[in-house]
Amino acid sequence: HYIGTAILNLYIGMVLKTGIRDNTNGYFAVKSGILKNIRKYTNRYNIDPFDRVLWGTTIAAAAKKLGIPTVEIEAPYRKRDYGETKIPLLDGLKIVLDDMLFAIKLKNAILKK
Repeated sequence: HYIGTAILNLYIGMVLKTGIRDNTNGYFAVKSGILKNIRKYTNRYNIDPFDRVLWGTTIAAAAKKLGIPTVEIEAPYRKRDYGETKIPLLDGLKIVLDDMLFAIKLKNAILKK
């Protein structure tokens, strides 16, 4: 889990250059008017941020393109005390590869100059 998350965050950071280091955390705070503008922009390319598990990646990429400043506030991560991930290894690899391909799609669609 840790390795997949680290690779995915590094890759998304290199491809999208949003300045967000942890794209897999899942916490975002966005004013509703700004979010409406972002969704209006991404919908032009038939992309809705909320169609993906990592919806924050799309929001951050669109915010960058639209010149909307973003700030990342580190959230504490506490390692699981017990239990196991519910995602089997091969499914996890598929998710990581799918999100890597989606980062390229975002770059080519909404970030092009």
